Amino acid sequence: MLAVESGLLGLSLLFLGYGFFIFMRIREINNFSKDLRELLQSKIKFLRFHYEIWLIITAIVVWMLSFALNTLVDNQDGFYRINRAGFFVVVSLVMLVFMYGVQKLSAEISMRTLKEYLADLEDSYLGRTEKVEMRRRKMKLVYLVLGIILTLTCILGILKFMGII
Repeated sequence: MLAVESGLLGLSLLFLGYGFFIFMRIREINNFSKDLRELLQSKIKFLRFHYEIWLIITAIVVWMLSFALNTLVDNQDGFYRINRAGFFVVVSLVMLVFMYGVQKLSAEISMRTLKEYLADLEDSYLGRTEKVEMRRRKMKLVYLVLGIILTLTCILGILKFMGII
């Protein structure tokens, strides 16, 4: 088990190094002394390659964290063993795909907005930008309603658990 945990530690340190690289690239991209068109193009290029790798890494890190927590809890009583390896692999793959998918969706929304801003800048016409802002206002309302519904559901669940309802 120590060999597995040591390997995960080495992988975590490698991911940490790439995280520092991403941080430095983001600081470099946000240099506002550049031309706006060049700034948008560099952000889009960054999102397409380096950030894509970062999305994969973060999905792997979430899996590693859940694996480490499971081994820590199960190893308290002695030997840790995966009893149903096939089920473990399926759950791990679903977790990886779900985490990557959620992050990719978020990145695609940002990428689409940047592409529309860049297209408006190149066309010298703000038609797409106005649509982006209208969509953003509508989504704020949707997020507010979803937040209220989730909060009420959580409160009602807690009250039911406590036996008040």
